[in-house]
Amino acid sequence: MNKHSAFKKKMIAHAVVVALGTLALLSVAAAQTTDAAATSAQKQADDNLPDLSKPVHRVEVTGSNIKRMDAEQASPVTVISKQEIQQMGANTLQEILVHVSQAVPDLVDSMSMFTGTEGATDANLRGLGPEATLVLLNGRRLSNYGTAYGGQYQFVNIDTIPVDAIERVEILTDGASAIYGSDAVAGVINVITKKSYNGAELHASGTAVPKTSNNHEYNIGGSFGFGDLATDKFNVYGTLNLFDREAVYQNQILNVLNPTWLHYNPTYIAGFHGKDGSAPDVINPGTQFTYTDAGTTINQPSPGCPTPVMPGSAAQQSSLNTVCALNSLALGNNWIPSSRRLNLFINGHYEFDNSMEGFIELSGTMVKLTTQLSPPNLYSGGNWSWYARNTGFNLNNFAFPYLSPTNPFNVVANNPALQGNMGGVAGLNYTLLDDPKFSRHIDTDDEYRIVAGLRGTLANNWDWESAITIAGTHGDLESQGYNPSPAGILAAFGPFTTVNTPSGAYQVISDHPAYQLGVTNANNLALMKQMFPYFSYESWDEIANWDGKVSGKIGTLSGGDVMMAAGANLNHESFSSPGAGNAANGQIAWQGGSWYQGSRSTEAAYAEILAPLTKKLEIDAAIRDDKYPDFANHIVPKVGIRYQVADSLVVRSTFSQGFRAPSLAESGTGGIYQQTVVNDPVRCAETNAIIATLSKSPNQQDVLTAQGLQSSSQCTGTVAGGITTPNPKLKPETANIANFGLIFNPVKQFDISADYWIIDRKNEIVQNNPNTLVANGSAQSPGGIPGVFVRGPLTIGDIAINNQVATACAATPSICAGGAPSYQYGNLAGVINSYINQTQSLVDGFDVNANAHVDLSGYGKLDFGWKATIKHRIESLGANPAWIGNQVGTYGTPRITGVFSTAWHYSDVDLSLMANYTGPQAILSAYPNGAFSDLASCEGNYNVTKTQCENGLASSLYWTGNVNWHPTAQVSLNLNVQNLFGHEPQYDPQAWMGINQFEFPYMSGRIYKLTANYKF
Repeated sequence: MNKHSAFKKKMIAHAVVVALGTLALLSVAAAQTTDAAATSAQKQADDNLPDLSKPVHRVEVTGSNIKRMDAEQASPVTVISKQEIQQMGANTLQEILVHVSQAVPDLVDSMSMFTGTEGATDANLRGLGPEATLVLLNGRRLSNYGTAYGGQYQFVNIDTIPVDAIERVEILTDGASAIYGSDAVAGVINVITKKSYNGAELHASGTAVPKTSNNHEYNIGGSFGFGDLATDKFNVYGTLNLFDREAVYQNQILNVLNPTWLHYNPTYIAGFHGKDGSAPDVINPGTQFTYTDAGTTINQPSPGCPTPVMPGSAAQQSSLNTVCALNSLALGNNWIPSSRRLNLFINGHYEFDNSMEGFIELSGTMVKLTTQLSPPNLYSGGNWSWYARNTGFNLNNFAFPYLSPTNPFNVVANNPALQGNMGGVAGLNYTLLDDPKFSRHIDTDDEYRIVAGLRGTLANNWDWESAITIAGTHGDLESQGYNPSPAGILAAFGPFTTVNTPSGAYQVISDHPAYQLGVTNANNLALMKQMFPYFSYESWDEIANWDGKVSGKIGTLSGGDVMMAAGANLNHESFSSPGAGNAANGQIAWQGGSWYQGSRSTEAAYAEILAPLTKKLEIDAAIRDDKYPDFANHIVPKVGIRYQVADSLVVRSTFSQGFRAPSLAESGTGGIYQQTVVNDPVRCAETNAIIATLSKSPNQQDVLTAQGLQSSSQCTGTVAGGITTPNPKLKPETANIANFGLIFNPVKQFDISADYWIIDRKNEIVQNNPNTLVANGSAQSPGGIPGVFVRGPLTIGDIAINNQVATACAATPSICAGGAPSYQYGNLAGVINSYINQTQSLVDGFDVNANAHVDLSGYGKLDFGWKATIKHRIESLGANPAWIGNQVGTYGTPRITGVFSTAWHYSDVDLSLMANYTGPQAILSAYPNGAFSDLASCEGNYNVTKTQCENGLASSLYWTGNVNWHPTAQVSLNLNVQNLFGHEPQYDPQAWMGINQFEFPYMSGRIYKLTANYKF
């Protein structure tokens, strides 16, 4: 039984246990319920409204374990309601976070291809990365995505959180490690689901993007609930949701590409041969090429070509440059992959008596992301080079061979005008069309989470709660048609031989290979599967957690009751990602072959006190002690002060320490194997000495050799194998976090809050600088240090240069007065790296939140909202003891991001507008954040003007409109239009396809979403 099957069985077993537990609760409830079906539809509606005659109960808010009368606390919390989510037109949590000013764009599933975390979406508050943002569901943790972000950070895939079940989203933009432990540095995103629900409803929505004629999204779901906690003592509530997004193909986005970007890339569309190329179901024998002695490339169509095309303008066209055009737009390459998600969420509550309640949560998600790729292509001389973990530091190389002069498919050898080039040898550019849909990535992410617990009230009115959480994730990246197998290509086109010509030696395929060029058949398809084989990369993440806490009154001060909470937590987590075997063994051309293994058990205890010193002054203090197996107890405090200056003015402030424990990818076993570019001081010094000597030689050939060495990479970076291994001695990242703000509420209809925040994060976990490792190691032992770096032997080329220097010195001794220089050490073969605690980041700024409400009497009500984040500093301290300058306002880091919203509620119609603002970004900056360092370097680029260099990117503003009509209590219709005014993103010379990351969601023009909802 493989591990995938074991995971599935474990998931099913857990689900069965919970289902049986739920049935048991329901059986008890049914035995005690005498009239569960007597509730009328009117009573169901009334039960969903607050009963103002009852006393206000204390409630728990994100960022505190103490229930309180007033939801306002010292830490700022933004609450996004179900109605606001509807106004956004959001299908996922990521689409909700687009409208949160503190959130920064990062990993999104639709643009996650080839990241190693395909199909996932993360949350990134303050721009400190997903590792600094804690994501919770009903106040408890979720399992992480199956693979690590960048091979290092573990994070929650927020696409697995069922939006249908969301009652609200609470976003704490303050440190909270003293409450929740690791990761709560930039903030906490706590998704709150409905506690109870009666009735049933169905909804369906469809999204259309007219400019792409595709990009459709469909969402179908239902909710159900039965039982009344007040009368029946139980309630069961659940949602089931299916989300489907159609793929967007390359040919469907041509009319939304930025015109300025196309101006600078004039051959982009023509290069696809959409109008003059052959269709995928037509045999295309490819194009052959040869090089003249002057280095000019000459192209000729292979025999039987249906679509010979001479590229370029009429003046540039020549019969000696003709290709066999293939319509690659029709090959199905995805711009955005298709995605299908199934989300299930069920919770059940049963009141044993007035003092104790049992609860169960069951959630499961299945995500499947399918990326269609272009069919594989073979190009003579095209080289694949890769490192693999089981082949040591030897660089694996493979280049597809050429056609020999005697190959019957060779058209160059039979052309008198061309056969003199390369001795009649021809290169081949050939696309394998035996199955045009063969190449694809399929990423699956299966997650489950079970929470079961009890909560209640003790005789002294203290509240208590205890629960067990079991959660797991299984991810699998399946790929074929993308990574070649040298053995498979040899089986299809071998045996390979070498042809010596006046132009050089060329490796050539068999004149009669097993794979038949110019035809498609079953045998070819079987060989194609050998050449570009299937592989699977699986990973697992699992957690088991117990938590328990109590809270209640411990005394009384002049301001009111002194409340306390205390609790403990036991957690076990494991992470396994063994990698793909054929990649690890170097059998396919795939960089690396990452693998991880790790597990740990942790313990934590915490306490919190809320003390109202006076009617106006309240202090909240918390402390938490976390024990991890690899480092000493980590204790973090938090103190908050809330002062009511006047009836309309509150001042608040917090100080806390936060931390992030090293992930299991950073501290377990395994590593990432990949090529790296390293400066080699030893070879650089040897090369410079040889250049200096040969440059003084009277022999012209020696001078030419010296000039060739000057343009080599010996002093600019050597490509070597690199492995980054986890480090069990890592310490946690730590942070000092502070917040100071005020809330001004002069009238009931208006309030505004402003908060200054600062985060100083230290001991950041990063990869050690390979240049530093090699430089320090070379000073100690130039030939290499085991476990640090290794060198290969001297190459034939090295020995030849040493002989050439010796000959030059013998012929002209004066040029070698200090002795004949030579290569004593081989090139770097590999660098063994690891993670270390090294860097530091300092970020600060302001958050502003204003809300206004206007009663229009007989014409309804108007609501206005404005949320903005104003960054002040983003500075970092690297390996060198000097701070890197402030990045705010530079490329990728706008100073201001904000969201404005307005809504009109009248009768059975709700109209709303929402605007997302992003401030300007300089592309000319001293800070190397993807920008140009000076005006000259900026203007020297072909794709940017002087004006753009000086002005950078302008601010952007995008509107979302929403109309909700609820003609009856059972029916509602909702129309949402994103990018309401069809604004086209500005040209960004630095960005992929010329679209800035903040504007990328809007590049396709208006997006329409229609939703229908029916309540039974």
